[in-house]
Amino acid sequence: SPQSLATASLRRRRFSMPRSVALVQVFAAMRAQNLAIALSRLRISVQELAEFLRTLDFGRSGLSVEDIEVLLGKMPTPEEARRVLRHASEQEKLRDIEQKIVPLCSLPDAEVRLRVAYVAMTHQSQYDRLIERVSCWQAAVAEVTSSKRLHELLRTALKVANYINHGAGGADAGAKAISIKSLPPFAAYSCGRASAMDYLCITLCDGEFL
Repeated sequence: SPQSLATASLRRRRFSMPRSVALVQVFAAMRAQNLAIALSRLRISVQELAEFLRTLDFGRSGLSVEDIEVLLGKMPTPEEARRVLRHASEQEKLRDIEQKIVPLCSLPDAEVRLRVAYVAMTHQSQYDRLIERVSCWQAAVAEVTSSKRLHELLRTALKVANYINHGAGGADAGAKAISIKSLPPFAAYSCGRASAMDYLCITLCDGEFL
């Protein structure tokens, strides 16, 4: 009957309609989003990024330290790379972000190489800062070790401390060295109205010393 023919034709059309194919998703939703955002900020393509990490040619990277900082921790893990590369010959089965990341998945130890690049690119600035600090310390040490006034102050303070602790024979029985940290207690030790710190000042602070 006409109705039966119409029903059969409708069934054939339904069966002939293409079904949507689920794309392969290796990365979790949040990780995929973070990776996509990080890659979108680069001034170079993913292929160029993979080539840079392969050669580690720092003179032609096209990347800044800030770019690498954004990428750190976002490179595909070995397991993620293996899962993506299973479909490397049929990339149309992969979701957009998985397709985009294929060049990095083909690179062994992408995250390790990225960290090496980060250390190399930040080395010079860190080196300059460290050299500046070391130079400052060296200058301070040179001033301390060459200061005659400081040496005289410490020698006198050592004599006073040994006298306080051991009496007149303190030079032989007492300490052989003293540090600047030992000076504050001199203000607490007093004989009458004068403290040991007062004695140091009166003894040392003459016109020549100043």
